Amino acid sequence: MPNHTPSEILDSIFLEIYNDRFLPYNRKIHYLYNCLLVNRLWCKNAISLLWSIAFAFNLKKTSKHRMTIVDSCLKFINKEQQTELLKSGIQIDATPSLFNYPSFIKDVKFEILLLFLRYWAFTRHSFAADHNLILRILLEVLTENGTNLVCFVSDHLSLGLGTGVAENIRLPSKELTILGNNNIKNMFENVNELWIGSRSLEKNFISVIANICHNVKTMIVSFEPFDSYSLEEVSPENVSELISSQKNLKSFTLISYRGTSYSFLNSLETQSHSLERVHIRSTFFKSGGPNLNGIAECKLLKALVIEDCENITLKLVEPLMNAKFYMLTYVYFNCPYSSVCDEITEWAKCYDNEGKKMNYLYKGEKVYSRF
Repeated sequence: MPNHTPSEILDSIFLEIYNDRFLPYNRKIHYLYNCLLVNRLWCKNAISLLWSIAFAFNLKKTSKHRMTIVDSCLKFINKEQQTELLKSGIQIDATPSLFNYPSFIKDVKFEILLLFLRYWAFTRHSFAADHNLILRILLEVLTENGTNLVCFVSDHLSLGLGTGVAENIRLPSKELTILGNNNIKNMFENVNELWIGSRSLEKNFISVIANICHNVKTMIVSFEPFDSYSLEEVSPENVSELISSQKNLKSFTLISYRGTSYSFLNSLETQSHSLERVHIRSTFFKSGGPNLNGIAECKLLKALVIEDCENITLKLVEPLMNAKFYMLTYVYFNCPYSSVCDEITEWAKCYDNEGKKMNYLYKGEKVYSRF
């Protein structure tokens, strides 16, 4: 019997399954995989959703799965790229595929992509294979074949080949900056959700991201778990550059910063025309540092959360208390490890409105919950 279910309806059904918060993640994937077997139309709709996160989750944690993902992408290699790889002793099967898999990819977790690529290179060829060349060509193939990222996450920059990721072996600078190549960077122009984790906070990498991602709506900068290496490698200017390079940032989250300067928070002033949500968690504010003038300039702010932070003083938050936030509907202030002035707590209570407003705070921040 022919299937007359419109593609848009199938998309909605599959998205409902995928976005179901009460359904375990492995069950979601299992159900969607089963949908592939119904018919071609169901397969096309389900596979686009599964492939949207091909490099975002290590779904099966098997080398075969990782190699299949890379093999499927490299089937779209052009002759020039094929010749480059052949010169390095790498032969690619460019047999045409049923679907344009790269065009489905929307979310990328950079360390997952690197992990898959290194498994592929090690298994198909050898660990001595030119990883820079393979990475560049894979990213070129994705860009040329329609990969248009919506979400980019980078939590680790490492060379791990095991089930986990090695923490102490850092990627060479060449691999960190390859994302900025002219024939690759277009893939990132529509990224609107960005998570930069503690072991990705390397100066060159942050600068590259600032140069290629300008349309981020939700940004999360996390120093968790605390890593003194990260603090040595990144400067406030790097984070300021990343924030200032955005056109219309709406949500900013800072997690577990323990550095000597948090002046980059004042660069949020450059987003005063669009910023609606600020969340600062588990951050230590050094005595004598700048106050929060940058946030105070964001008059469109709708939600502000400061929790589990240390060394909060009245001087620090005074600009917030004196600012006129015309849109602010929710403030959550909970810093039990600081000697907080009563004035701050009372000011926060004036905006405290649980339930509906708190849900709004996290609306759309799927990077934070999914990764």
